Amino acid sequence: MSEKLPEVESYQLPEYWEGHSKDDGCQWRESSGGEWASFCQEMRADSYGRKTLKEFLGLVDKEPIRMLGKGELFDASQFSEGTIIKYEQEVFYLDDDKRRKFPSYSCREFWGVVCGYENKGQRKQIVMRYSTSPYMSTARSIFRGMQTNSSMRVGRVSHERIKNRNGVFESVARVNRLELFKFGSGVREKAKKGIRLSSIGSFFRKPHPKAV
Repeated sequence: MSEKLPEVESYQLPEYWEGHSKDDGCQWRESSGGEWASFCQEMRADSYGRKTLKEFLGLVDKEPIRMLGKGELFDASQFSEGTIIKYEQEVFYLDDDKRRKFPSYSCREFWGVVCGYENKGQRKQIVMRYSTSPYMSTARSIFRGMQTNSSMRVGRVSHERIKNRNGVFESVARVNRLELFKFGSGVREKAKKGIRLSSIGSFFRKPHPKAV
């Protein structure tokens, strides 16, 4: 009697991640790319992010303004502080870090709030993410958030390989859906003056969510 081979989940196959795997030859780095705030800067950003999200969740009308289509880029640097998004992201960790206390694969939904911080005299934007779980994010209380990538391209796989003194970390991730729910102060005023924001595209002609 032949032995039954264990079933392989689709997320364990390289083709699910556009061919990315542990042996694909992608470059190793010492840290994540993009804008990342220090611990103290992140704490201040989190305080602002929780306050902003709490006020938003207390509103009656929380319909999305626009859904970004596959291939579109959300870049926090192009949006004002206080902008709120909701996105679905799946992540698969390829390393064998025994310290990890959560599953190697997950597909979760998050709120994201564009927050700012000072860096060498310049104002930088980052995204603080918060769980959409009703047990963790409500108009009354919001659990502490964490800093995440400030640039997200919908439907595109990112392969992160980090090797430094803290160990080896490797993962593949993809943002499957991203919706824009609220603009921070100043964005609408710029729009009235006819300034086109590349990240927003033609949302002014699309008041209701519509995937491309």
